[in-house]
Amino acid sequence: MDSANHKEDSTITLARLINEKSSIDMSTECLRAKIEDLSSLKHTEAMEQLLALQEKLQSDVMVLKHELEGCGDSDPHWAERVNEETMTQKTTAQRWTNNIEILASWLCRMFDQDQQRMELFQRECYGVEYEEGNGLREL
Repeated sequence: MDSANHKEDSTITLARLINEKSSIDMSTECLRAKIEDLSSLKHTEAMEQLLALQEKLQSDVMVLKHELEGCGDSDPHWAERVNEETMTQKTTAQRWTNNIEILASWLCRMFDQDQQRMELFQRECYGVEYEEGNGLREL
């Protein structure tokens, strides 16, 4: 009798587990589809924001470099502060450039076989910063 009850319990448990697995599989597929829809939208917006920020930071770096050049014989403490600010801005610009390159790498994987579509997307996002065959131009 114990063997029959054990077999019946095992069968019920197996059926329950199969149902749970099926439910989890359906939920997982639904979530994957939602993530893919959201990621394509968010990454386009993120790319645009990152490019705008990069352009602003590059402009700031150029302004700071010109200020530094103009202070030649001025207060050494001021020149040191400006130099530190320039380095901070340059580091920030490099970090965002790295973020853009990471995002671009991810997008390349997303566009996998569609190289032409990827180049069109890059040209549209990078604007004048796009170099044919190279993507985003170096600083």
